[in-house]
Amino acid sequence: MQESVTGTLEQIDAWLATNCPAVQSTLPAPASSAQLDHLQALTGIGLLPQVEQLYRWHNGSAGLPQPFWLAPDHGFLTLDDALDEWRTYNQVVADTFSDPSEAAWLWSREWLPIGSAWAGSILVVDHSPGPGQGSVFTVQHGTGARRNLGWPSIAVLLHELATTLTTGTPMRERTLTVGPDKLTWN
Repeated sequence: MQESVTGTLEQIDAWLATNCPAVQSTLPAPASSAQLDHLQALTGIGLLPQVEQLYRWHNGSAGLPQPFWLAPDHGFLTLDDALDEWRTYNQVVADTFSDPSEAAWLWSREWLPIGSAWAGSILVVDHSPGPGQGSVFTVQHGTGARRNLGWPSIAVLLHELATTLTTGTPMRERTLTVGPDKLTWN
């Protein structure tokens, strides 16, 4: 059973309201049950509870130039954008590999994008059964998964982000600059 991330999301919301209301105001409404069900039906992925909680907080962020960053250089994708990225990666595998198992280093249909660097890298949550289920890591076009640079769960990622926001502590050796209308990773 995965721990709830609701408390951490409330902490992040409170911090945004006080310190960067312009970014908070760009965050869409929570995803509806119908939107979550639609994504699950199209991908065949049964969403993990922490993913549902994340999207019931907000359905992604506005994207560039003012995204809400889930991790350094990875803005929070809407469900529609997550589905687009998921479809794109699946199409790349279909177009490139005759046997999808040959692409295991690059992509799995059970990885759901939740963040994007908008420059060839996405942040995914592994929904595959097994010990890696729930882990969060980046996937880059051409170089594949980078699990060693990820987090064991959304809860750990969000806790690290909340700590960075509230204390200024670097996240993965990157600092977050708070401007009047945006957050920027340095």
